[in-house]
Amino acid sequence: MTKLRAGGPRERGFTLIELLVVIAIMAVLGGILLPVLGKAKSRAKGTACINNLKQWGTATLLFAADNDDKLPRDGSSTGSSTKPGDAWYVDLPLAMKQPPYHELPWRTNQTRSIEKSVWICPVNPDNGTGKNFWHYSLNENVNGTLPDPKKQRYTRLSSIKHPAKTVWMFETRHRNPHRDPVKSHKNAVHTELHDKRGANFNYLDGHASLSPATEYWNPETGLVHPETANMLWRPLRPEFYQ
Repeated sequence: MTKLRAGGPRERGFTLIELLVVIAIMAVLGGILLPVLGKAKSRAKGTACINNLKQWGTATLLFAADNDDKLPRDGSSTGSSTKPGDAWYVDLPLAMKQPPYHELPWRTNQTRSIEKSVWICPVNPDNGTGKNFWHYSLNENVNGTLPDPKKQRYTRLSSIKHPAKTVWMFETRHRNPHRDPVKSHKNAVHTELHDKRGANFNYLDGHASLSPATEYWNPETGLVHPETANMLWRPLRPEFYQ
């Protein structure tokens, strides 16, 4: 189709076929780019999850350095501990100059928007129960946790023989501040995140990494292996786990 302009040269517009070809090309490009962008977004969220664990690991080392080599206690399993010295979810946020768990406005209110936070793994769709809200749990086996938080002891970091492979924190699916995936909590580690490739773990030397489920998980029992070549869940003497 051609248009005539008075006093000027002819101007050629798009034909219907040309327009359809352009639309088809754009659709093909969109089909190629959208999955790529989706994967990039998913990787970015996964990176945020592992960076959170790295921050918790750094806070743990800072706390031990400032507290005579002691690791923070596990605290109440309901998240109700509020005093410094009673629980990791009080002491470690304070080491990062952040509010402790009991001061978070969204922890028991599902209608509140959740900002980017060291507590939240963006890949995890869980938004809590209105009572407890945890995307990360502490490994109960490090402190040999007792049921009564007031009787819990401190474990010294220097007593851990293999800190680089001792699991300290992990991505959880049970909304509890600490768990023992070795003993009684089936599927406590959230293995369905990160395209089901595995889960992120933080270790007592401060580093965090993604491990494939085949490295830590026994699919027949739903429990984690107490020890593998790269992961150790029970670093204390055997009598603590009897």
